Formats: sequence, C-alpha cells, structure tokens
Amino acid sequence: FAPDNPAREWWWTMKEAVANFRNPKKDTTLYLEYDARPDLFDQPQTVNVYVGTQSVATFAADNTNPVLRRIPLRADVLGTGDAVELRLVVEPAFVPSAIGAGVDTRELGIRIYHLFVEPS
Repeated sequence: FAPDNPAREWWWTMKEAVANFRNPKKDTTLYLEYDARPDLFDQPQTVNVYVGTQSVATFAADNTNPVLRRIPLRADVLGTGDAVELRLVVEPAFVPSAIGAGVDTRELGIRIYHLFVEPS
C-alpha cells in the first residue's frame, strides 16, 4: 500500500487512533489530511472523530487521494484540562493479508498525512 509519492510521509491508523495535544482553551480548528482505500469496500469507511467521549465529526473516507478536512472544535468541547485527547475511530478497518496484499496482519483504518490543531 505505497503512496503515489514515496517521498511524502504518512502513517496508517489502526481501527482507533489517539492523539493528545495541549488545550488552547479557545475555539480551535483540527486539520486532518488523509486518504483511504474505498476500493476495498462496498461502501466507504466511516471516520468518527471524538474529543473525549463527545463526537465532533463523522465523515465517509471515500478518497484515494489526500484530502484536507477542517473540523471546528469549540472551546467548551475541549474542556478545562491542560490536555485534550482526540480519537479517530474508523469502521470498518481492514487487514491487508486478509485481502491478499502481502503478509501484513495489522488492522488498518485510514492513512494520515497531517493532523494538527490551530486555535482560532
């Protein structure tokens, strides 16, 4: 599953990925650049984005080329703590070896190129 541009860095999520960041304690935008393998499924994977236990975005992962998604995160959703836990949950995940793509037995979700937050 090599990218079209091997010089570009990326990483696969598993079915669930977690990122932590310092809480800016104000409205923020999450920038998520990703792609997926919709060719492996009858319907595209669904990505749910959570801050803690609260869902902040849900979208179909239907892009084979990188796409940048901007997700607003309100200050009240980020809470009052010093750190924020962000979770990406991908349904369904896939196992490359189960589809005849080598011996990779990891359960993969989507491919991430960039993930960062910027206070508004």
